[in-house]
Amino acid sequence: MTAENMMFITQIIMVIAIIVGPIAAVQVEKYLDRKREQENRKLWIFSNLMATRATRLSPTHVEALNRIEVEFYRDRDVMEARKVLLDAFENFPQDDKASDYSVRLEKAVEKSNDCLVKLLYQMSECLGYHFDEVHLKKGVYAPRGHAEVELQHYELRQYLLAVLKGNTPIPIRDFDKSAKQ
Repeated sequence: MTAENMMFITQIIMVIAIIVGPIAAVQVEKYLDRKREQENRKLWIFSNLMATRATRLSPTHVEALNRIEVEFYRDRDVMEARKVLLDAFENFPQDDKASDYSVRLEKAVEKSNDCLVKLLYQMSECLGYHFDEVHLKKGVYAPRGHAEVELQHYELRQYLLAVLKGNTPIPIRDFDKSAKQ
């Protein structure tokens, strides 16, 4: 091979590098951005489930549970844990008039708690966090007052619905008489 041929080949390689280099760099950057976005979405789900694990009826908790299917679809362990949790929700007792309702409800709540802990554990492992199941179950701060407020809101809604349906009258007292007594 002559020096002229070598020079020509070197020039072609340089032109290719000048053209392909920036294109490859942009493609690599796009790929890394997509991976970072995907990781951020997974972290959003996990952090919101962790933050709301004591308030399971919060819309954020429900939204995060529903997003798992899209963001963790390639992680078989997370998807299986989610499926088991949703199945546990389906098995909650429905007839609150049944004699064993409270016992069955307590068991269903305990099972769903265990399933949520397993889901959070699988997600934490997938994301590189290493929480043990005891921490996931008991390491949550949930003030008793919040639970009482939730219960009061529930009772008020139930009472208001009963009044609006005509099943319960609104008690009316004569405040003048009750103040004198």
